[in-house]
Amino acid sequence: MEPSRITLSSDANASLPQFDEARRFVGLRAGRLGSLFEVLGQCINDHGIPLERAIGVASTHAADALKLPRKGRLQVGSDADLLVLAEDEWATDEVWAMGRRVYRRG
Repeated sequence: MEPSRITLSSDANASLPQFDEARRFVGLRAGRLGSLFEVLGQCINDHGIPLERAIGVASTHAADALKLPRKGRLQVGSDADLLVLAEDEWATDEVWAMGRRVYRRG
């Protein structure tokens, strides 16, 4: 598969299916907001995927797959959405949307 077609995204607390040992559907549970960052960390730390490649999978690639040309990149004409991660952990320090900070940890 062409690497630019691989995406990683989160519905941030969407419903996730649960299955039993026989792989039969048994119900739904709420997704966790931090799961996207955990998977990014696993890609980088456990599988040796370079940070810049893993970030693209969760930003530019996902935006392109969803046909959102103003999302997933920092460039003139884009929406200026930005996620700032803590330096020493996979946790969100800040979230910027449309050029405005909408969340700051602490």
